[in-house]
Amino acid sequence: MISVKRQDDIRTRTAAQAGIQESVHGFRNSEPVRMRVLVADDEPAMLDAISLFFQDDHEIITCETSDHARKLFASYSFDLVICDLRLGKDNGAELLTEFRAVRPECERILMTGYMDTTSLIQSINEAGIAYYLTKPIDLFQLRIMIERVSETIALRNENISLMNKVQEHNLHLEKLVALRSSELQRANDTLRSLQHSREQVVRMAVHDLQNPLNNLDAILGELLKMSNEQPDITELLDIARQSSQMMRSLVEDMLSIAVLSKPDMNVRRDSIEIATLLRSSARAFASSAEQKNIWLNVEVEDNIPMMEADAIHLRKALDNLVSNAVKYTQPGGAVTLRAHLVPGYVIMEVKDSGLGMSEDDIRNAFQEFTRLSAQPTGNETSTGLGLYIVKKIIELHHGDVSIHSPGHGKGTTFTITLPLHRQH
Repeated sequence: MISVKRQDDIRTRTAAQAGIQESVHGFRNSEPVRMRVLVADDEPAMLDAISLFFQDDHEIITCETSDHARKLFASYSFDLVICDLRLGKDNGAELLTEFRAVRPECERILMTGYMDTTSLIQSINEAGIAYYLTKPIDLFQLRIMIERVSETIALRNENISLMNKVQEHNLHLEKLVALRSSELQRANDTLRSLQHSREQVVRMAVHDLQNPLNNLDAILGELLKMSNEQPDITELLDIARQSSQMMRSLVEDMLSIAVLSKPDMNVRRDSIEIATLLRSSARAFASSAEQKNIWLNVEVEDNIPMMEADAIHLRKALDNLVSNAVKYTQPGGAVTLRAHLVPGYVIMEVKDSGLGMSEDDIRNAFQEFTRLSAQPTGNETSTGLGLYIVKKIIELHHGDVSIHSPGHGKGTTFTITLPLHRQH
């Protein structure tokens, strides 16, 4: 039975409920939605009262038994189920638990005229109800609960809509990314193909130049013998031989770059003794240094262990640095090769007392075909590729090469830093 209260109580209650409603609306983020509500109660008067009270705001469907409630729940998509705890001989909380398992998004409100706290808490936990009301039911309080459920559903619908939009946007972005990735991959494949073709052409062209240069050197050698030491002819032949040697150096450097630039380039694993490497490089340039009266010295710490590196390429990098040091050092100067350990690394230095380098020289030194502002002190030739090759070789060994020079006329130090243990 629905309780009947005095008019004064109703006015007081209505004013209080209005204050609660105003508070609720103050925190509302979304407008309530019209819901389809199933009300299950074995009191027809209660069903009629709820239907009449809420029929303008929501679609109300009522039933008096749990079996009827199950049939309705299976036939319609409900937003909210309001159920009495005692539904005839059945337990309304168990019915709500069934509904929760089928459609957990459908909200649940439990009505009860019994105040067994333990049973009530158990029912609330098992059925996962949103609210519960004690009988006799206050319809205004029920309205507030239904509005809150409606607002919750509205928020949920907005979230679902936003999530769908986000998913659509993400799908669109994924398609764009896939399209751009495909375009970039095609462009990259084209560039690799062009690079491969260019490298092949360069290797073929440079390789084919070697035989003509060998022939040219041989002819120039024979002509020099036949010149009978005529000064004019001898001078011209010397110039020709120097040009041929310069071309040979350029060919060798370009071949080195072609090899070092291959995408599948892998450095060898040779066991190298650093002291032997530095001394052999110094011996290779001893004659050039002696001609310019340059003191060539090697200083190596005793505790440097054997290390793994590509012996041929690392020797070439070191030779390029020593060659430059001799070229850009004035007669009577000094070139020193040093090696020592720091934790985890081997440090090699090629230091000269020569012409030094400007800041622009240092900044651009490792680029292809770079010409330094200083000129070799003995009219030696330079391809402008030596330091570029050094950088390539050291990077392939996961190392670093740096330059320090106080300025013009104050010498230059090239420092190679290599990991002591080979990195993969």
